[in-house]
Amino acid sequence: MPLVGPGASVYGGNAATGVINVVTRAGRDVDGFEASAGLGSHSATGLRGSWGGRTTRGLDFLLSATGYEAQGATLTFPEMASFERGIHTRDDDESRRQLFARLSFDDWHALLVHGQRDKQVPTGSYGTIFDDPRHTEDDGLTLGEIGNDLRLGSGMTLASRLYAGHYTYDGRFPYDYEPLYVINHDRVVGDWWGAELRWQRKAWHGQD
Repeated sequence: MPLVGPGASVYGGNAATGVINVVTRAGRDVDGFEASAGLGSHSATGLRGSWGGRTTRGLDFLLSATGYEAQGATLTFPEMASFERGIHTRDDDESRRQLFARLSFDDWHALLVHGQRDKQVPTGSYGTIFDDPRHTEDDGLTLGEIGNDLRLGSGMTLASRLYAGHYTYDGRFPYDYEPLYVINHDRVVGDWWGAELRWQRKAWHGQD
């Protein structure tokens, strides 16, 4: 059973539920411009740029963009040697693009996250044509929210937020039905939104 929910953070592997808590940096932690680049095997390259800071009026901002490209390995499948396209492939390409933006001022904050992944699949999965570069599976996710953390005093906070999300999956699967060549197109789109209102109170001194 997967670990989801707050229990795993307390009880570890013995919990029926778990939680993933992602804490992002504030713009003042960057305080300027950052850039990084990376190289890896199979012609992999990565680049990230971040810009953040805090204005004299108290507006905290952070913008970060990341890109990744990989050509993929040369794979050998002896069991596919009888196929016309041979036993070697280098059509295992992958690319990823990510964007993160965050603004905060006083008790307000706004957040936007977007990620896109494009992938070629050369291994003939689901009975598709082996080593066909037209077999691709792409997906993207966009998340956004705006919220307010109103401090009421005496350790009390009234937190409210509006949020929305958008997900897309686009898969192209080539099949050889002689004499026909067919590309099966799978597309999935998901949209959601919601609102949350939460009252919090620190019951003990020193509680975070």
